Amino acid sequence: MAIIVTQYCIRQKSYKSSCQLCIESCPTNAIQLYKRAITINKANCIQCGRCVITCPVNAIEGPLPKRYIQDYILYSDSSHEPTIKELLLYYTIGISIIRLSPTHSHWLNTLNQTNNILKKSTNTVFTIENYSEQDNKISLKRRMLLGLNSLKTAVTYYSIKKEILIQAYSHYQFFSISLDISHCSLCQICEKLCPSHCFQITETTLFITTAKCIGCYLCQDSCPEQVLTINNWIDKCRLIVYPINQYNCQQCQQTFSALKELHICPACHLRNTLKIPQSISTLQHSLFKNKTL
Repeated sequence: MAIIVTQYCIRQKSYKSSCQLCIESCPTNAIQLYKRAITINKANCIQCGRCVITCPVNAIEGPLPKRYIQDYILYSDSSHEPTIKELLLYYTIGISIIRLSPTHSHWLNTLNQTNNILKKSTNTVFTIENYSEQDNKISLKRRMLLGLNSLKTAVTYYSIKKEILIQAYSHYQFFSISLDISHCSLCQICEKLCPSHCFQITETTLFITTAKCIGCYLCQDSCPEQVLTINNWIDKCRLIVYPINQYNCQQCQQTFSALKELHICPACHLRNTLKIPQSISTLQHSLFKNKTL
């Protein structure tokens, strides 16, 4: 099964997107940017599945990582270590023990990072046990002679694929969302673009649900005022509420909405910044209110 980047890739939602998580996860540099679009070099792709599980919006289709799993125990192997997201999703389906061979030390860093996240979010961690690869091979041979299931299991991920982090850990946030309210123009671009609907803007209130954030950074990349900042931050989920008030612009005398008391409206502020003549202020206000992506 070939790796396919679907239309749900956030780079297709906005040309300002800087997401490169799939590129960073690929061990063979098979994923590249071409004219700001994600492309797959099939000659270099080894179908390890890391990009499929890494994509924050599940926009990549293809085979998923194959792991050694038996009796809800994950065994390390010589392949590329699982991602943090992959391990967290394993944990949600009941896998809580990882048997690690001394020759697979490249797994340790990711395991330790995942356990730190689990400790903050659930007060539990993966139990890491040592095992001998030689003993494991003997056990596997015996099982094959007895006609039992092989230890090497191709995990289908059917249940995991649907169980993204914000659903599996609904009471916790994996990212923080910071907003500089003094410069936010309430343009609603964040609300329109966010694939997980973290933002809700009404006439009177701006709501930000941090637990829904999947870390695609599309809001931060697309914000015209650059007032949004996304950071990795494990904590109990929060609903951030900002009241929206009405003010009168001292320059154009029009009423406008803002999160903080301002003397001039965002349209006049933009006109002053760009040194646009007052004579076309009406057109400027119209363009600002109908701002497109």
